[in-house]
Amino acid sequence: MGRGASCALAYASLAVISIAACAKADLGALGNAGAGGGQVDGPLAAAHDAAGDAPAGDDAAPDASEDGGRDGGRADGASDAPRMLDGPRMADAPRMVDAPPMPDAPRAPDAPRMPDAPRPPDAPRPPDAPAIPTNALCANATTLNLTTGVVADLRGSTVNAGHETQSPTYGGSGGEDVFYKLTLTAPELVYVDTFGSTVDTTVYLIQSDCNGALVTGGGNDDSGCSGADGKASRFVATLQAGTYILAVDTARGASGNFTLRVSRSGAGCGGATLVTTSGVATNPESNCSGAGTSQLDPNPQSCVTNSAATGGERAFYFMTCPVSGGRRLAANTALNQTGTGTDTVLYARNFTCLAADAGCNDDTASGQYWSTISNIALGASGGIHYVVVDSYLDQSRCGNFQLSATVTP
Repeated sequence: MGRGASCALAYASLAVISIAACAKADLGALGNAGAGGGQVDGPLAAAHDAAGDAPAGDDAAPDASEDGGRDGGRADGASDAPRMLDGPRMADAPRMVDAPPMPDAPRAPDAPRMPDAPRPPDAPRPPDAPAIPTNALCANATTLNLTTGVVADLRGSTVNAGHETQSPTYGGSGGEDVFYKLTLTAPELVYVDTFGSTVDTTVYLIQSDCNGALVTGGGNDDSGCSGADGKASRFVATLQAGTYILAVDTARGASGNFTLRVSRSGAGCGGATLVTTSGVATNPESNCSGAGTSQLDPNPQSCVTNSAATGGERAFYFMTCPVSGGRRLAANTALNQTGTGTDTVLYARNFTCLAADAGCNDDTASGQYWSTISNIALGASGGIHYVVVDSYLDQSRCGNFQLSATVTP
């Protein structure tokens, strides 16, 4: 294929090379053909020939534009080569589809949260120091408002109480102590014990105030009971009307919790007599000391009508220690049948003479004017107990008597 044809093919396929450039290439080719003796055909050869025949320099043929009459014609009358049509526009390369976004890498699960380290427990709070008892000083003694016949059953402590050096002590006691106060309006028996305490106690009475003297017979260190109750204290004292200080003391250098019981007999039994409770206890005295009236009224006896035992009476008392299962009392005036034949009424009361009857009897049998009580429960906690010999009706029935009382076990 000739060089012109190659160029024409180039025009068609690339559509980007200008006609002038292609013509220049053809002219170059013609030059090469002339040198090599080849023949060039076609319009380019004619153009070449015309160029070869035209004079050089100033002798050259005038430009077509200078001729003024030939539109684009060559000076030699040759026509311009036909303009190659633009080749078809290459289609845009297909746009690459965006690659789908890579999915996010899976998120690693959160590491499991370590549980909080267990909080160490708070250090145990030291216990508060026991408060100082409000009645640690004698001047601040707690008042016992005992109604006649009522038993005070108290719980207390001598811990942190200190020792009251101002007050007298009983039996050489000198440990920590606390104080109570009571007032009597008539002569009475006052009973005190500390059974059930966890500390070795000493109890005692002081007359009038903190500077008074110890009451004779109004104190005790050890009760004389068995076991742990032996370190408890108890006493009964016959007191005149007035004010008294009751001290609960502990062994020297000791302190602790205590139980305190205090009871008043009531004025009717203020002159009660201690009686033994084993075998026979006789009393030859008259029971007409009441001058015809009952000192224990208006608390009637349960075994007679209110007016049936209005003669004078005599009261006796005894004390017991705590014991499992309790104790029992039996008493009678049976020996009266050999005496004057006093018509008696016999009754027993616990802790105070004004308590309800624990047992009562008028006549042992029809026509038998002595009295008998038996199997009377005294309780397991120990305490003071009263046996009263009264006379039936009035003073005309009073006289001498004999009393027998037994406590078991």
